[in-house]
Amino acid sequence: YGMMIPGALLGLGSGLLARHPAKARGIVCGLAGLALGIYTEWKFAPFAADDGLGFMVAHIADKAPIKLMMIGLGAGFAFWLGKDGGLDRIAPRKEGPTREV
Repeated sequence: YGMMIPGALLGLGSGLLARHPAKARGIVCGLAGLALGIYTEWKFAPFAADDGLGFMVAHIADKAPIKLMMIGLGAGFAFWLGKDGGLDRIAPRKEGPTREV
């Protein structure tokens, strides 16, 4: 079940494009990942009683615990991957060219 994938990919993309670590960016990514997870759940598995987004947000606690856990994990991954400058994890930056004199 891939409900954590949208949030995780959002955080990964943000972290890879960042040059410097920033906790504020991680918080924004985490909140955006949470919203994206709720939107994705609404889009692909709305409630039968009412398929509106407002109803989904008001009754999100009625969803199965595994779905809520996956949405929360997606938001957590979005925070964790979005707060750090990700390119250093893949290929550390060099300080610059050195010349021997």
